[in-house]
Amino acid sequence: MSDPYFSSVVLLVANDNAADGTTTFVDQSNSAHTMVAAGLMKYSTAQAPTGMTSSGLATNTGDSVASVASTDFSFAGDFTWECFAYHTSHATNQTLINIGVSDQFVWYIDTAAKVNYFDGSNNVLGANTMPDSTWTHLALVRSGTTLTSYIGGTAGNAPITVASTIGGNLALTLFYDLGSAEWTGNMASIRITKGVARYTADFTPPSLPLPITGAVFVPQIMNLRRQMAA
Repeated sequence: MSDPYFSSVVLLVANDNAADGTTTFVDQSNSAHTMVAAGLMKYSTAQAPTGMTSSGLATNTGDSVASVASTDFSFAGDFTWECFAYHTSHATNQTLINIGVSDQFVWYIDTAAKVNYFDGSNNVLGANTMPDSTWTHLALVRSGTTLTSYIGGTAGNAPITVASTIGGNLALTLFYDLGSAEWTGNMASIRITKGVARYTADFTPPSLPLPITGAVFVPQIMNLRRQMAA
């Protein structure tokens, strides 16, 4: 299985089925960002979405996985942020992805289990709710100036218009927004695709694990066959 947009993937974390208790998180994208786990952040085999044997688990305040600042996390146009998520409580805001300083650009679940995006003007996206204790594919997609949230492959909001740019050399944090909105539960196959709106209508969530190679085109296949026949 290959990904035709893999060259545009700038982050792919918790997609490698690491062993239970592993505290090293690897970015499988071509960017290969160094990820630093904090707190009690680890892999767990107790919960995993279909196709996976483990996932990242956050249970305590300060549990997070972070990357140093990079222009990979600067978005002037289309993008797709997505993950498979399993949370056990939404009593507090639950952060999926935070880019920049605390509460600068945040994709999170609020206390009503709605999927929101905050960029300084608190754009509430979620009309549908994310269920507790159920593995769910979530996606935040910007296409042009239209931002849409998908829950389980279904648009969870009427698309909103955004003009703001996520600009600069910015750090990225998963599971925690560096403030007080920490994730409680698991996430797997967290993927950021820059410059591509992967989903512009309702869709079937991808199979796991997500591919870590690009598409192989026909000329490449023909060359391989020639080499094997030589």
